[in-house]
Amino acid sequence: MSTSEREPLLAPIHNVPLPSGSVVSYTYSQHNCSNVTLKDRSAAKSTKRKLCFGFHRAEVIAALISVLTIWVLTAFLVHEAIQRIKNPQEINAKLMCITASIGVAVNIILAYVLGGHHHGHSHDEEDNSHVESSPITESVPHKETNINLRAAALHVLGDLLASVGVLISSIILIFKPHLTIVDPLCTFVFSILVLYTTYHLVKDSLAVLMEGVPGNIHPDLIEKSLLGVPGVIAVHDLHVWTLSPGKYSLTAHIKIDHKSNANYDEILSKGQHIVCDLYGVHHSTLQIESDNTAFTSHCAIDQGTTSTRFVIFDKEGKLLTYHQMEFEQHYRHPGWVEHDPYDILASVDTCIEHAVRKLSLLGYDASSIQCVGITNQRETTIAWDSETGQPLCPAIVWSDNRTSHTVQNLASQEGYKQGVNAIHSICGLPLTTYFSAVKLKWMMDHEPAVKEAHENNRLQFGTIDTWLIYNLTGGVKNGGVLVTDVTNASRTMLMDIHTLEWSQKAIDFFGFEGLRLAKIVPSSSVYGKIYSGSLKNIPISGCLGDQQSALVGQKCFKVGEAKNTYGTGCFMLFNTGDSPVISKNGLLTTVAYQLGKDKPMYALEGSIAVAGSSIQWLRDNLGIIKESKDIGTLAEKVKDTAGVYFVTAFSGLFAPYWRDDARGTICGLTQYTKREHIARATLEAVCYQSRAILEAMNKDAGAPLRSLKVDGGLSNSDICMQIQADILNIEVCRPQMRETTALGAAIAAGLAMGVWNSIEDLNDVNKDGRTVFKSKITDEKRDTMYHGWKEAIKRSFGWADVVGNQDEV
Repeated sequence: MSTSEREPLLAPIHNVPLPSGSVVSYTYSQHNCSNVTLKDRSAAKSTKRKLCFGFHRAEVIAALISVLTIWVLTAFLVHEAIQRIKNPQEINAKLMCITASIGVAVNIILAYVLGGHHHGHSHDEEDNSHVESSPITESVPHKETNINLRAAALHVLGDLLASVGVLISSIILIFKPHLTIVDPLCTFVFSILVLYTTYHLVKDSLAVLMEGVPGNIHPDLIEKSLLGVPGVIAVHDLHVWTLSPGKYSLTAHIKIDHKSNANYDEILSKGQHIVCDLYGVHHSTLQIESDNTAFTSHCAIDQGTTSTRFVIFDKEGKLLTYHQMEFEQHYRHPGWVEHDPYDILASVDTCIEHAVRKLSLLGYDASSIQCVGITNQRETTIAWDSETGQPLCPAIVWSDNRTSHTVQNLASQEGYKQGVNAIHSICGLPLTTYFSAVKLKWMMDHEPAVKEAHENNRLQFGTIDTWLIYNLTGGVKNGGVLVTDVTNASRTMLMDIHTLEWSQKAIDFFGFEGLRLAKIVPSSSVYGKIYSGSLKNIPISGCLGDQQSALVGQKCFKVGEAKNTYGTGCFMLFNTGDSPVISKNGLLTTVAYQLGKDKPMYALEGSIAVAGSSIQWLRDNLGIIKESKDIGTLAEKVKDTAGVYFVTAFSGLFAPYWRDDARGTICGLTQYTKREHIARATLEAVCYQSRAILEAMNKDAGAPLRSLKVDGGLSNSDICMQIQADILNIEVCRPQMRETTALGAAIAAGLAMGVWNSIEDLNDVNKDGRTVFKSKITDEKRDTMYHGWKEAIKRSFGWADVVGNQDEV
C-alpha cells in the first residue's frame, strides 16, 4: 500500500459566494468552454467608465518583423548552402553533431515552455478531477493563441527545424564523410518547411491590420447587458481586442454589491454567456471587484464516504471557498466496502492546498485562517502499526456488512443472555455490522497482519478522525497526536456512554486486551497544530462525527430539535439533552456533542444505510440517469410511482428495522412502469424510511416533532423535500447554505479559539434564505402510500438467506 501523489493542482471553484475585498477573474472560450482562471489583483480600482474596441497593433507589427527576421536568416542559410555546393569543404561532423544536438534540446525545452503558457487573454489547462462540474467546465480545454505568441513559437520552430537539419546531415557525414552534398540539401529542405510554417502567420497578421470593427461588437451594448446581471452594479475598463481574423477577446472589470448575497460563480457564468452567445466574442476575461475589508476565517475538513472537502467560512458562516475531490471505493466481494487510508489522507491534503490557493486568489492570505475543524464518516475502521504508522489492511467502511457472522458469534457468547443487546446498557448500541468494534474484531480474526500486531502490542485502532489528526499533526515520525472526540468514540461500542471513558467491560467482551486506543477528548478543544503544508502551525480545534456535526451546523442546541442529513446514507438526530435516553424503538443512543468543558449533550439517532448511494446506483449500475442531479427532473415527470416501491436495502436495513438479512427489492412493477416511476420510487424510499425513524423518535421522546431541519446532497432536490413533507406531514426546513456538516465542525473549532464565545453568539450564523416545505396531500393518501411501503419492507426481509449469504469469505 503506497502513499498517493499529493501534488496540488488548481481547479475551478463552483457555487462559492464572494467575500468582500476580493477580485476574481474568470476566463471563458466560446467554442470550447474551458476552465476558470483566477487572477489576484488589488481591489482598489477606479470605477471610471472606459469602453473601446481595437487590436494589439504593436503585437501584429512585432509578429511581421519576427517573420521578416526568420526569412532573412533563412535566405542567409540558403546562400551559404549554395556556396558550399560550389566550393565543397571538409566538415568536422562530430563537432557539428554535438552543436546541433544542443540546439535541438534547447529548442524542445523552449517549445515546451511556450506550449504551457498563454499570452494575454488565454487560460490554463487545469485538472478538473474531484470537482463538482458545471456547464462552464465540462468541455475539453482549448488554447486560443494570439499573433505575438504564434510569432514567438515560430521563432523556436524555425531554430528547431534548422537544428534538426544540421543534426541529420552531421550524422550522415559521420558515417559517410564524402557525402558533403547532404549538408546543403538538408538546409534547402528545412528552409522550405520554415517558409511554409510562417505563411499563415503573415496572412493572419495582414488580415488583422486590414479588418475593421465588426458589426456585432458594440462595447456600450455589452456593458448594458452585463449591468442586467443580478448583483452587478458597475462595469468599467471594457476592452474588445482582435486575436485573429474573426476572433475577439474581451476584458472588463465588474463591480458587485456584496450585500446582495450574489454568488460570483453565477454572475461570471451569466456574464460569459452574454458576451459569448449575444455578441460572438470568442474569448473573455471578467474581473469582479468588491470592497476591501479585513476578515478572519475558520475552516473544516469534511471527510465523507465517497469524497473529501475542505471548506472555508467567514465569521457569519458564509461559505467563502472550498475544494472537493472523490476517492476510490473498493468492492472486493459482495457486501464489502473498503477504503485505502492513504487515499483518504492524500485527498485531505490535496483539498487543503487547493482551497487555500483559491482563498489567496480571492485576495486573502492563509494566515487569515484561525483554526481548522474536522468532521468525518463515522464507524469506518482503520488498524495500523503503532511503531511504523503503516495501515495493516484496508479500512472497513461503515456500510460494509461482511461482519454478519461476527455479529452472530458475539451475540451468542456464553455469559451474555441479551443477544445483540449484550452491552447496550454500556454503549447505547446494539451489536450490528454497523459499528467499529465489530469491524475490528473481524480484522483480528481474518487479517494476519492485524492479529500479529495485536499479539505484539503494536495494534493501534482508530476511526477516521483519529487517523487524520494523528497524521496531520506529525504522524509516527513527528509526534502525531492520538485523540478521538466523544461523538466518534460513541460509535465504536467501546466507550461508556455515561462516563465518556473507554469501558474495560466492553473491551473484554470483544477480546481487545492490549489494544491501543486514542485519548477521548471534547468536540471543541485544541488538539494540536498542523505539522506541514499551507496551514502549518494552524490549530486543529474541533472534531465531530459527520452527523453530529450537521446537528451543530443546524444549531440544534435545544432539547427536542432534530435534523436529517441526506448524504450517502440518511441520518436523523434528535437532541435529548444532557442525559442519555435509551431507545425502546430501534434507535441509537449517541453523544451529540461536548463543547469544551460543558456537559455533554446526547441524541437519539436513526440511520438509513442507503440514500444518495441509491441514486448513484441508478446512474452507474442501471444507467437510468446520466448525472445524479437528473433524478429530480425525471421524478417530476410523473405524479406518483404507479404503485412501485423500491426498498433500497443493498446491504440490509438499519433503524428502526435492523435487518441485515434484507436485500434491495422493487415491488409493484407492471408493463406501465417507466424509468420515471423508478426514479420517483427511489426518492420516496428515503422519505418513507425517514418517517419510520421519526415515528420511533416520537415514541421515545413522548412528544411529536413539529419541524425537521434538513441538509445534505438530496436536500437540494425540491421534489424530494416536498415528498418528505408530504409523507411526514410536518414542516421541512432547508437552509440556503447547506454545507452544515462542514459548518458544524468549523463552529466547534471557532468556539475553542474564541471566534465565538458561546452558542448564543451563533444566532446570526447561516440564518438567511431558509425554505420551508409543507404537506400538499391528504391524510388518506399519505396513509395509503405508507401502508404500501410497510408491505414492501416485509417482502425484503430474509432475501440474504434465500439467495445464500455471500457476505463472509
